[in-house]
Amino acid sequence: MNIQLNSTYIKHKDIESSFTLPVVVKVIGDFTEASATRLYDDCDKAMGTGQKILPIFIDSYGGYVDSLVGMLDYFQSFRDNGVEIVTIACGKSMSCGALLFGMGDKRYVGKRSRIMFHRVSAGSFGNPDNMKTDAKESERLEKFIFEEVSKNIGKPKGWLFDQLKKNNFSDWYLTADECIENKIATKVGIPQFTFGIETQFSYE
Repeated sequence: MNIQLNSTYIKHKDIESSFTLPVVVKVIGDFTEASATRLYDDCDKAMGTGQKILPIFIDSYGGYVDSLVGMLDYFQSFRDNGVEIVTIACGKSMSCGALLFGMGDKRYVGKRSRIMFHRVSAGSFGNPDNMKTDAKESERLEKFIFEEVSKNIGKPKGWLFDQLKKNNFSDWYLTADECIENKIATKVGIPQFTFGIETQFSYE
């Protein structure tokens, strides 16, 4: 990337030494503790730039729901500071990736990309009482996240669960156009982000 300033081109490597560039966060691969840690680090860098838009690129089959919950909690701290969360589905946003996508303030989906929702999966072992407790907690967590996503896209809080129920609780795949129809996405395409540099001169 080069920037033209007063008809003079500045090379990207020169910009890095003079300016703090905006941060674009990427969630690629499985949702794990390691990927959540990378996201936290990238978000911290973004906070340091003073940028008011936080783009989140997602290309994932999903992963651990607890890692997703941590990411969503972290995003809330940005919203509380007036930062807009923009999620971009590029390739695939499935399972946890779809839920993360649905929590963006603005949500872009690539023209050829796919979104997939399904019920939260969990495993348990131990004595029967503990297994019952684990199952109850999984249902509580699923209900909470589904309601959060439904409300964020302007739907009644039970909407996402009801859509999966209509689909006999099998994996629910959506094309980009179907995401628009269901208001899961706000726009088809990958957004182009730009930033401006203002120069000021003064004298005494």
